[in-house]
Amino acid sequence: MSNQALKMTDIFPDPKLGSINELALKDQHELVEFMIKRLTEAKSTLENMGEETGSGERKPISAPPELAPTKNQFIELYGQEEFNKVKRIGSPRTKFFWF
Repeated sequence: MSNQALKMTDIFPDPKLGSINELALKDQHELVEFMIKRLTEAKSTLENMGEETGSGERKPISAPPELAPTKNQFIELYGQEEFNKVKRIGSPRTKFFWF
């Protein structure tokens, strides 16, 4: 059995990869986002193949974490007024936008 499950040319067929530094920053960013997506997919494929062939397995690497109640669970237990007393405001999610 070959250990070459995936060919890099299947993951990254784009010829622009050789000249990434010649691209505009926005285009470099888009290419890196594309690469991350494709590598994430390839990693998942390899892990699935490893499980299917008995070469590897998924298993917990830590104890299950204890979780705080969700907002709705807290309100259901203690009411909206109590939630308003203890709630914290987090940071907004951000996304980079090119001009």
